[in-house]
Amino acid sequence: MLEDINVFSVIAKHQSFSKAARELELSTPVVTRRLARLEKLLGTRLLNRTTRNVTLTEAGSLFYLEVNDILAALEATKESVISLTRKVTGTLKVGLPYAFNQCYVSKSLNNFLAQYPALKIQIESGSYLLGLLNSGFDLVIHCGNLPDSNYYFKKLGKMKRIICAAPSYLEAFGTPQTPEDLLLHNCLGSDNSSSTPNLWTFQENGKDKEILVNGNVSSTNGFDLRTLAVNGVGIVYIAHYIASNEIDSGRLIPVLENHQKYLDVYAVYPSAKFLSKKTQLFLDFVTDLIKPLLV
Repeated sequence: MLEDINVFSVIAKHQSFSKAARELELSTPVVTRRLARLEKLLGTRLLNRTTRNVTLTEAGSLFYLEVNDILAALEATKESVISLTRKVTGTLKVGLPYAFNQCYVSKSLNNFLAQYPALKIQIESGSYLLGLLNSGFDLVIHCGNLPDSNYYFKKLGKMKRIICAAPSYLEAFGTPQTPEDLLLHNCLGSDNSSSTPNLWTFQENGKDKEILVNGNVSSTNGFDLRTLAVNGVGIVYIAHYIASNEIDSGRLIPVLENHQKYLDVYAVYPSAKFLSKKTQLFLDFVTDLIKPLLV
């Protein structure tokens, strides 16, 4: 039965019998027979198929969600047992916020790899990386709101953010006293808590408040925003650790400190509960790195 469930899962993933057959290295008739055997055992149709399309039935959708966790659990258990007698191997695919990767992960990764020299790591860095989970990635570290409740995640904590600008900018254009004042300023996107670059979120009387600001430059790279702010281009809203040195030196001045909203940090992964050994080890490594940044 387990082989038949696995065949069904691969068909549902690709929505194709032929693609499933290629991945499983089976003939299409064998794949078809195994699905039919599973449907007969369950007493219900799992897939609707025509000459052009393969879609999940209502029962198939429910079964697909459930069996994916079961298959992931079995794979994780297998890896755990194997790891007792074998080194951690394989390729780990992870998505990381660009600034966090540059400031912390890349600088410490050699220490992690020294412990697991047989492991290969593929890193994609940037913003809004959750889509990577649909293309075989094992883990994404995400800062900001989770747009889809269907993601499986572990909340790592909250990170301090800062609204700041150069002294030269504030001298030329004034210092905002309320979030609404930002509508009169050049606000450089983006606020990484939102997929909308210029939608900034604040705290006011214990409640969230969103302001759609305007600016002549937008970037998802916190380092670029910091450089632009230091050079007096405008006001930025970025993770505190990116701007901490510039704030300490006076090259950037915090504003609206009572209105800043903390940034949630999540580890997001494809399976509800079961992480592979290599994924769990890397998550532990990242968690230790990020702890000093959390509040």
